[in-house]
Amino acid sequence: MSSRRVRPSLLPLLSLGLSLLAAAGLPAAGVPAAPEIPKEVRRALDRLIDDKIKQIGEQKNEAGETFQRGYCAKNYRPAEGGGYRVTLYKDVITAPKEMKRERYELILAPGEDGDWRIASEEK
Repeated sequence: MSSRRVRPSLLPLLSLGLSLLAAAGLPAAGVPAAPEIPKEVRRALDRLIDDKIKQIGEQKNEAGETFQRGYCAKNYRPAEGGGYRVTLYKDVITAPKEMKRERYELILAPGEDGDWRIASEEK
């Protein structure tokens, strides 16, 4: 059996190719793929997060100015006990030219009425 060696000049190209495959969302070996979320559930979760981000952006400081914004990649992960877990970020202006970023882990779960809600919010 003969072994083949990869020429050093091809290593950057090979590395780039593997990076592109990883960025394309192909699961890594040994890592289980996230379960598919039904479209109706995903829409409900997206609306819930969009409403939360809107609430964050609507808050005003003493001068009546918007001073914070929220954003979320909407990368929902299964949560223990049902529902989904997602990370939400909030940027807050603390002084002129100063901003702090806060990170929250939200648990989204269906309520007794079937509507999705934020069951918990941890900083």
